[in-house]
Parts: sequence; C-alpha cells; structure tokens
Amino acid sequence: MDALRNPFWLLAIEDTSKVWQDRFIDTFQRYMDSNYQQASDRDVGRFRDLETYMKWRRENIGMWPSIILYELDWDLPSEIYDHPLVQEICTDATDMVIIDNDIFSYNVEQARGDTDNILCVVMDEFSLDLQGALDWAGEKRQELASAFLSRLTSLPVLGEDYDRQIKGYLSAVGQAVAGNAHWSFESERYFGKAGAEIQKHRKFTLLPKKK
Repeated sequence: MDALRNPFWLLAIEDTSKVWQDRFIDTFQRYMDSNYQQASDRDVGRFRDLETYMKWRRENIGMWPSIILYELDWDLPSEIYDHPLVQEICTDATDMVIIDNDIFSYNVEQARGDTDNILCVVMDEFSLDLQGALDWAGEKRQELASAFLSRLTSLPVLGEDYDRQIKGYLSAVGQAVAGNAHWSFESERYFGKAGAEIQKHRKFTLLPKKK
C-alpha cells in the first residue's frame, strides 16, 4: 500500500511487530473498501436489508482500525486476538457504536436524504415509523451491552500476563464505545450547540429536508 509509505507509518513500524502491522493493514483496507462500496452503492441507489447492512457497517464505521491502536500497549498474540470470544466482544462493541452513531446522525442524514442508517433499514424491513425504529434500536443496544458484559466474565484463564493484557485491551474497547457517545453529544457534528440538552431530555426535532 503506497499510502503506508509515509513518515507516520515509517515511524509506526519502528516500534510495532509484524503481526500488529499486518492486522492494522487488514482492518484499514477493509475500512477503505467499505467506503468505496458505499460510494458505489449511492451511485446506483442500492438499499440494504438489515443483515447485509450490519455486515457492511461493521467495516464502514471505522471501529476495527481504531481499536487496533489500543493493542499497541499489549501486542496480543494471535491465539488471544483471534480467540472467538474476544472477536465476539469486539463485534458487540462495534455494533453498539453503529447503533449509537446511526441514532445520533439520523437527523442530519435524513435532512440531506441519506438512507445509509440503521433506522432507515429497520423502518423499511419491519414496517415501523421513526419512533418504532428508535425503540427497536434502543432494545437492541441494551441486548448488546448485556452480551458484552456477560462475555467479559466468560473469558478463559490464559495465565496472569495474558489475562492482564486481554482485560486491558477489552477495557479500552469498552471505553471506545462510551467515548464515541460522549464525543457525539459534546461536539457539534450532529446536534450543533444543543448536544447537552438533547443528551439530557433524549428528544430532538427533525430538521427540514434540504432541497
């Protein structure tokens, strides 16, 4: 990848393992591919069902190339990183970020006619109105949070050093979910200056459609 021949990458490879570098390249390539797919789909007006949407959005949301950076503190071996339970926990976290982000971004997206949003998908697939889709998303979000916490308590015992590493890594993954939510309200990207008020009352007024 020519893009990785820049000074930032050259500095990164000085202090990272080949295993970590390969993981980063893999997750970032998947992220870039998903964004290319999004642009292509918009050109032809493609609309996904829920299963297809989630599979695509898990790459497009950018969670995997972000949380791979947390691993720099631990440099997890493949038998830990690729452990099915670890991957399931990371997928739970990713799905929570997807739901959070799509709820937060829905208003500005609907105003510009963007339908790449889980609320649009759910409304179409289950014949729901917007409030029904929000209720569905809230219930699904709670299920994911419960699954995330439950899986954390089911991690195998791998030895003191490995246990410390994996708990630290997955703690950071969980903090990424919370951090994304806090940032979404505190920045003006989705709610303008009304973020704190919307966070408190959980209500927003739909923006008019842009012509």
